[in-house]
Amino acid sequence: MKRWNLMLLSLWLVLTGVFFFLKMEISYSSTIFAILEIAAGILLLLAGKKTKPFLHLGVILLALFLVMQGLFYILKFGFSGDTMVLGVLAAAAAILIPMGMKGRRLGHHLGLLFLVIWLYLTALSLLINLRFSGMPFTMAVVTILVGVLLFLEPRKS
Repeated sequence: MKRWNLMLLSLWLVLTGVFFFLKMEISYSSTIFAILEIAAGILLLLAGKKTKPFLHLGVILLALFLVMQGLFYILKFGFSGDTMVLGVLAAAAAILIPMGMKGRRLGHHLGLLFLVIWLYLTALSLLINLRFSGMPFTMAVVTILVGVLLFLEPRKS
C-alpha cells in the first residue's frame, strides 16, 4: 500500500494544479485545499522514518511549510515577514532534500526531483516576488507533475 503522507500530498498538488486550469470556483474549495495541505504536512511529520538526516530535515521543513501555509489561510492569520518565513522554509527544504539523496540518483526519483523544482519556484516567488509571463501556468503544470510523480513513486526508495 502506498504511503498515506505521499498520497495526500499528491492529491493536494494535483487538485491545486487542476483547479487552476479548470478555473473553477467551488464553495469552500480553498478551505478544503488548505485542510488537505495541513493534513499532508502533519502526516509527513508523523511518518518519522529513519532516513538520512538531510532528507529527514528537508521533509520536516516541507511539512512545516505546508502546515504553516495552510494555517495562515484557514485562520486568516499572517504577520510581517510571513512570506519570507515560508520562502526560507521552501528554499531550505529544496536544498536539503537532494542532499539527503546522496548516494542515490535523484533522476531515478522523478517525483522528488520535480518536488525540489516546485519548492525552488515557490521559494523564489515568495522571497523575491519572482513573476514572469506564464508563471501561473508553469506552476500549475509543475504542481500537477509533482503530484502525479510522487503518487507513482516506488514505495521503497
